[in-house]
Amino acid sequence: MKNILKNILIIVKAISITFVIIFAGLLIFLILLALLAIILSPILPKSDYCLEDGDCKAGRIIIINNKEILIDKNSCIENHWDWHEKSQYCKIKNMKFYPKEIIYE
Repeated sequence: MKNILKNILIIVKAISITFVIIFAGLLIFLILLALLAIILSPILPKSDYCLEDGDCKAGRIIIINNKEILIDKNSCIENHWDWHEKSQYCKIKNMKFYPKEIIYE
């Protein structure tokens, strides 16, 4: 009976050590992945929501149909787009009118 208990204890220890090693390896992998993301973040291109989704912040100048438009509440409402007062941005509704080019402030 003692031998069986010893064997079970040895097996339980081996399994727990294996889980600790796997967990430590996974934790190290996640830390390295986070560090890689931090290191690469300045290199990767930034997302431009105005060009991609039509979410343009107030103060930006965009070009649509060879016409410069300063994004503000008035121009947004004039063009029948959605103005978001709290966040101070304009949602350009129709994809075909998304700006092709943006002149930064």
